[in-house]
Amino acid sequence: MKTKSVSSRGLRMILLLALPATAVALVLVVAGGGAQEREKERAARSLGKLRERYAAVKTAHVSASVKLAVYGKEFRAGTGTFEYWVEDERYRVRSRTDRQLGLKADFDVAYDGARFYLLDRSQGLLSYREKDEPRSMTSLPNPLFLPVDYLSGDDDDCPLCALRLSDFKAESLRWSSRAAALEVRSHGRDHATGETASEVEMLGGRVNNRPFKLRVRMSEQGDGSARPTQIDRVGTDGRVMASITFRDFAASQLGPFPRLIVVKAFGDDGNLALQAEFTVKTLEVNAPLDRSLFTISFDEAEAVWDSDGKRFVKEKGTGTKRP
Repeated sequence: MKTKSVSSRGLRMILLLALPATAVALVLVVAGGGAQEREKERAARSLGKLRERYAAVKTAHVSASVKLAVYGKEFRAGTGTFEYWVEDERYRVRSRTDRQLGLKADFDVAYDGARFYLLDRSQGLLSYREKDEPRSMTSLPNPLFLPVDYLSGDDDDCPLCALRLSDFKAESLRWSSRAAALEVRSHGRDHATGETASEVEMLGGRVNNRPFKLRVRMSEQGDGSARPTQIDRVGTDGRVMASITFRDFAASQLGPFPRLIVVKAFGDDGNLALQAEFTVKTLEVNAPLDRSLFTISFDEAEAVWDSDGKRFVKEKGTGTKRP
């Protein structure tokens, strides 16, 4: 994945961040025999428990500010914002990034259960159709789902496919197969933090025809459970393709939730291609939401395109036509 191709796919994979392994003073001892099997069971149980917390969510609202950097021949830096509301299968996304970054700068996406909407505010164009869109239509990943990116199906089989709350409401064959094949790479004390930590690996997929596995670093909690502190996509050559780290955890109905999420994606040469640093400002779970959020009004656009009917129902300067 060259720098240019990463940029065009827009902080995806999902633009995960991680410090290089050499920057972390982590000394781990590989567990053996029964101890390793017990650690495997505990890791799978902890990751599965986090998935269950998401499955219990009815509504959620998250907002975050973002610092962004695009590397390559022309370094570009800027900021952005991300806001997301969800109720069962309904959702609304507002994503903003500075124009000089060259990403999708100003998009709203919504699904009200009957209609999918995509509003490009920079062009004043709203399009809609009946069928929901499984792919992410914004340049920023959703911070609500980054802590469970080990469940993501975003790969060559489903490019840009983003986790949705509805994905947690039923049994997941993807998670079942990943949990069954989970392997403990290491378990011991992190001399940098003093915490007991472990690293596990799971089945991944392929991106740009490059196979990868998922590597999850977890920190043990006082109740015996563990929470992810880093999720990497690692190629067969050992290079990190994309990575996310989580910091500054605060209590929430989803359990300890990171308020700082740093995301990085790397090119085929191993060099940093994209970086995003999310600061989560708001996280509300199971609070009442106004369902009008999930519909985008024709009044918000200069032109409206009916994607199913393949026609404009509102054109710039002419007003609204009857659908």
